[in-house]
Amino acid sequence: MKWSHEEDYIVCSFYLSHIDNWNQHIDELIALLKQAGFGNRKRSAVIMRVHNYEYLHTGKGLSNYAKQSKAVYNSFISRTTKPIVYESLRAYIKESYSEAKSGFEADVDVSESEFKFIYTEPLGPTFQEVLFDFIDKRGMKDSEVYNACLVGRDTFSHIRKGDKGVSKRTVKQLCFGLKLTYDEAVVLMASAGYAFSSSNLSDVIVAYYLKNCIYDIDDANITLYENNAEMLFTA
Repeated sequence: MKWSHEEDYIVCSFYLSHIDNWNQHIDELIALLKQAGFGNRKRSAVIMRVHNYEYLHTGKGLSNYAKQSKAVYNSFISRTTKPIVYESLRAYIKESYSEAKSGFEADVDVSESEFKFIYTEPLGPTFQEVLFDFIDKRGMKDSEVYNACLVGRDTFSHIRKGDKGVSKRTVKQLCFGLKLTYDEAVVLMASAGYAFSSSNLSDVIVAYYLKNCIYDIDDANITLYENNAEMLFTA
């Protein structure tokens, strides 16, 4: 059974906190996985997964590590090598998200209007038109796009055909895969009927990454996970 990104976040975080004696605390890791809803892993499988990170960190032991483990490990390590970036991120979240919450007014009386407005102006471009315009301008193939943003091939195929709606989370993944600027991301989001909200923690974090042109999608997903915000992907 494929390990989810959330499972790998838990394992990697555990290993980096118990580098010298992780094998003495393996029951603690198994309990953490179970608490997060991943209690179906055998003890031997959990130990083997920790060995992935041990090799990536020390170069000793298991050498056949999972590609996903390497991406997760590199993202965790970047937090120790780029502390200024993450201090800035924490400050941005605190300022943007807290202010939105404190200024929120819930008691707004909106009465139903009998006025009927018939819109006759031409509509803007569709989500598919905007998306594939960005893709064409970057000279990317479909496979390059959905692999970069970790969107399934079937999901991307449905997007291209325009035969189903697209979730806000998928649009945000596409922003990372295409390395859109924040302003470009706003355009893509709007074409799908969405917008970045200062009262949505996931939106606040994703906006920070895009405004600072940080397109490491695994890194962004870990930040979302650590802040209990909706992640970009879990599988």
